[in-house]
Amino acid sequence: MKNNLRFTTAHRYYQLFLIICSMCILFCLTTSFLCSKGKVKDMRVDTVVFSFDRPLQLYAYLESAEKYLSNVNETHVIYRASNNAYDNGYQIVAQRFPRVLFHKQSTNPQNDFKSLVWASVYSNTSICQYVMFAVDDIIIKDSVDMQECTRALEDYKAWGFYLRLGKNINYCYMLNRPTAPPKGKDMGNLFCWKFCDGDGDWAYPNNVDNTIYRKKDILSYLKKEPFTNPNYLEGHWQKWRDMKGKGICFQTSKNINIPLNLVNPSYNRNNHLFTPAELLQKFQQGLKIDILKFHQVNNNAPHVDYQPAFIMR
Repeated sequence: MKNNLRFTTAHRYYQLFLIICSMCILFCLTTSFLCSKGKVKDMRVDTVVFSFDRPLQLYAYLESAEKYLSNVNETHVIYRASNNAYDNGYQIVAQRFPRVLFHKQSTNPQNDFKSLVWASVYSNTSICQYVMFAVDDIIIKDSVDMQECTRALEDYKAWGFYLRLGKNINYCYMLNRPTAPPKGKDMGNLFCWKFCDGDGDWAYPNNVDNTIYRKKDILSYLKKEPFTNPNYLEGHWQKWRDMKGKGICFQTSKNINIPLNLVNPSYNRNNHLFTPAELLQKFQQGLKIDILKFHQVNNNAPHVDYQPAFIMR
C-alpha cells in the first residue's frame, strides 16, 4: 500500500513536471514567433566588433564582454590579419569564444568591409532591433544589462546609449583637454543630455566605441555612405550627426579604451607602448591582458594611457 502511494505521488510530480516543461516550451515558441512577426520587440543587442592585427586585445574585449554584458544576442567580429601569424592568433581567440561569429576580411579589405558590416548588423539569423559597435582595444569594466540600456533608449527617446560615458568623464583624450559633463537630467543610475550642450566626447554622437543604436536609425547611413574601414565608418558618420538629439548613459562609465598602438592610418592619439608584433609575441607565449585590473576603475576619459598587466591564459 505504501509503495503504491509513493508511486502515485511520484507519478503526479512527474506529470506536473511535464506540464511545467510544456508550458515553458510553449512560452518560448510563442515569444519567438511574435518577435519574428514584430508583435513583441526583442530588446537584446547584437554587437559588431572590429579588429586588425590585434588578437590579444580582441581576446580581452571578448573576455570582458563575456564577464560583464548580459542580454547580448549575436556577437560578430570583423577582422583583418596581415599575415599567417596574426591569423593563427585569431584562430586561438575563435576557439576560446565559440559562440562569436568571426568574419575574416579578404586580401582586398577595402572591397569587402562595408558588405561585412551590413551582413553583421542586419544578420539573417537575428531579430534584434539594436546594435552596438566596438573596437578591439576596449575593455568593459563593470556589469551591464543591455536590455536596461535599450529600454532607456526607448523611454527617453535618445539617439544612442553610451557605455563609454558617465559623469566621471571630464577629459577628452583625443582633444587633450578638459571637457566637463554637460548639463542634463539625472534619472536614478542614468544620465541624459543633449549633444548640443556637450563638448568633446559628449558632443560626438556617432562612434564605434560601445554605443548602442537602433538598427533602423542607422540603416540609411550604412546603405548610402562609402566606408572601407572602422575609422572611415566613424569619420563619414559625423556628417550625419544631429546635434539636437539626446544621448543617455549610466552615471558611471562602463568601459575603458586602452590605445596601446595604431594599426590603421589615423590622427588618433595613442601611447605607442607596444607594436602589434610585440603584443602578438606575448599572445603566442600564452599571455593575455588581466581584465580584472580594470574592474570599476575610475577613469576620467574614455581613452586612457595605461600599461596593462599580462597574465597566463
